[in-house]
Amino acid sequence: MSGGSDVLIVGGGLAGCTVAGQLAQAGRAGDVTIFEAEPEAPYDRPPLTKSFLASEDLLSAWPVWAPRDVEWRYDAVDSIDLARRAIVTRSGEVLTASTIVIAVGARARILPQRSDRIRTIRTAADARVLRDQVASGANRFLIEGAGPLGLEIASTLASAGVRVTVVDPAPAPMMRLLGGHLSDDVNAWAEESGVELLLGCRVTESHDTDSPTGVLARIGDGPLEAYDGMVSAVGIEANPLELHGTTGPVTSPILADEHGRILDPEGLPIDSVFAVGDIVGFRQPDGSIARSEAWSSARVQGEAIARHLLGKPSLQAPVPYFWTRQFGRMIQVLGEVGPGSEIKVAREVPGATGKLYRVARDGVPVGYIGVNAQRLVAQLQVQGGKLAHWRLGDV
Repeated sequence: MSGGSDVLIVGGGLAGCTVAGQLAQAGRAGDVTIFEAEPEAPYDRPPLTKSFLASEDLLSAWPVWAPRDVEWRYDAVDSIDLARRAIVTRSGEVLTASTIVIAVGARARILPQRSDRIRTIRTAADARVLRDQVASGANRFLIEGAGPLGLEIASTLASAGVRVTVVDPAPAPMMRLLGGHLSDDVNAWAEESGVELLLGCRVTESHDTDSPTGVLARIGDGPLEAYDGMVSAVGIEANPLELHGTTGPVTSPILADEHGRILDPEGLPIDSVFAVGDIVGFRQPDGSIARSEAWSSARVQGEAIARHLLGKPSLQAPVPYFWTRQFGRMIQVLGEVGPGSEIKVAREVPGATGKLYRVARDGVPVGYIGVNAQRLVAQLQVQGGKLAHWRLGDV
C-alpha cells in the first residue's frame, strides 16, 4: 500500500470538479487529488458537437468550473475497493483516502450487431475523427438516435454541406427531452437544413464497405444503402470500472442517496464513498431508477456532495434544466416535460422567431420550453421556489 490523501476524486469532468472546487473555496485545496484519464481534460464538452466539430481545433481555455489549486493526476483508475477506500490506477499505483468521490462519467453506447466503424462523440478525440472524415470528402452520414446529441451532430454536419439521415424508433424527436412536444417544429427545422429525419424505425443491419470508413446499413425492411460514415447517438453506458463492496462487486447503475453517498445492496450508504454525474442513479418513489445526463445536474450533484463533506445543510434542489442548440435554435427546457402534458404558447419573442411554451399537467404548470427565448427563460430561473408559482413579467 502506498500513498494516501484526504479526498480522491476519480474523474475530472464538471461533476468531480464541482466537488473539488467547492472544497478548494473552503480552504481544502491541499486535501484534494483529481485522477483524470483523458490527458486533454478539463474542457467544456458542449462545443464538441457544435463549433469544435464544425471547424475549431481549439479546446476551451481552462474552464472556470475546474479548480487549478488542487492536485491533478493524469492516470486512469481501474478499480476501487469501496470498503477500504483504496484505488488502483492504470499505472499500478495503489492509494487510500479518507473520502472517495467517483465521477468517471460514461461512454457512448453502441447497439449490438453494428459495424466496428461506427463513430461516437464523447471526447475531443472523437470529434476530431469525425471532422477529419468530413474534411477528407465524406459527404453522406447516417446517425442513429434523434435525441439532442444526434440532432446537434446532424445540424453541424448539415451546415458543412453533408447529407445526413437520422433514424430513431421513437415517434417524436428528442422524446426524452421534449416528451413528444414540438415534433412538427423539429421535423420542419431538420427538413429546412437538409436533414432527413426518419422516426418510428430502426437500423436493422450494418456492414463495412470497401472504403476505409464506409458503412452499408438497412433501415427497417428497406434496401441496404451506402454511407460514408455512421454515428451512434443512442445514449450512454457506465465507463468500465471495477467496484468492490463489502459483499462483492458493485454493478451499474451505481445508486446514491440525496447526499451522493453510494448505497450498498441493502440500500444503506457506504461511509465516505460518493458517486456523482452520469455514472450515478437515484431511486424514485415508484421504485424506478432515474439518471440525469444534464450539464446542470452534474453541477447540482457535485455541490450536494461538497456541502455534505463541509458539514453544510443541503440546498433545495433547483428546477431541472437542460439546453441544446441545433438548426439555428436555442432550445431550453425547465422542469418536468413529458408525455401526457399540455403545452401552449406563453410568450412570443418578436424578431427572434422565438417562443416560450408553458407545459401543464391537470392545469398546473410543470415546465417550460423556450425556443430562442433565452431572456424569458432567465427571468423564470431567477425566481426560485416552485415552478408552479413562477410568473412572467415584461422583458
